[in-house]
Amino acid sequence: MQQSLNEKRKVTRHKVSRPILLSLFLFFVSCGDSAFGAPVYDVVVDPGHGGAPVRRNDDMWDPITRQYLNGYNMGMQYGEHYEYKIVLDISKKTRAYLKLTETEDGWKQFEKLLREFSSQKEFKRVVLRSHLTREDNWDDRGLSEDDPNVNVPYRHYDFPDPKNSSRMEQGRLSYINSLKPQLVVSIHLNPAGPKQSGGMAAVLAPGYRTFDQMRKITLGQAKPSAYRKLPWSCCWLRNQPGWSDYEVAMADTWVYFHGYWTNKKNTEPWLEKNRGFRYNMITWRYADEPGWEKEAAKKGPGPYALKYSEFRPEGRFWDRERSEPEFWRREAAVR
Repeated sequence: MQQSLNEKRKVTRHKVSRPILLSLFLFFVSCGDSAFGAPVYDVVVDPGHGGAPVRRNDDMWDPITRQYLNGYNMGMQYGEHYEYKIVLDISKKTRAYLKLTETEDGWKQFEKLLREFSSQKEFKRVVLRSHLTREDNWDDRGLSEDDPNVNVPYRHYDFPDPKNSSRMEQGRLSYINSLKPQLVVSIHLNPAGPKQSGGMAAVLAPGYRTFDQMRKITLGQAKPSAYRKLPWSCCWLRNQPGWSDYEVAMADTWVYFHGYWTNKKNTEPWLEKNRGFRYNMITWRYADEPGWEKEAAKKGPGPYALKYSEFRPEGRFWDRERSEPEFWRREAAVR
């Protein structure tokens, strides 16, 4: 019997959410023990997107210019199929599986699932306490795309309270930080049209040492050919039509350092492409001290410099980025 489209989608979500379980069953640092002695780990499952495709900038609030820098990214669409809806369904199914670990009977079912993907006979008893970053989609709430508050529950960065602009509301990233999870799994879909490979994929982020090497190319302290010697050069994500991977990599480098894309020739900032000091646009321990905005607005020598040669990696965030643990997490060889 031929499956209906809805049945096929249900099977797909079921199959997608199960491999996620195996990727969650990694080495964690426990945040405590459960009532029956098993270590407890917090896992955040983040269904990507969720907000409305408004025609105005509505995310990435910049405390310096006091405006939103980006439109809300609603994700992909193919016909009547929307990424933000599918990933929410997958995330809820994943949470249901993780909740099995919270009871003894549920753990037995969870072990059976693990054995479908592993030859391992025994698994250490753990509790995976799960959290979703959102429970619904924008079109479940009855607000139109024109409503100024339609994306309030789905913004990624902190933003002013619509009723009191002097008070900041936490965005999705700050909410995740507040949970202090051992693992965050953000679920998205990839395009898989003709000549495009399908299957599971991951987005990896280089560390400080790679970006610093790219910065030296801009400053003339290293040759452009040094980029090709980096292990990342094989597969840099190209997100600007008509730009090479090298040109996009240089733009990403300066977004990382001071928030602005570089122009295509890598000679000066592209002022219309401001992405802000993102580490100061969320609530966490590595943000700069209150009042940093006034210093940043000057764009003088230091961590907020607009001029490439005047940039200095100073402050808690840059201490973290240059630390050995962060290097190990993002770039060190696995032995």
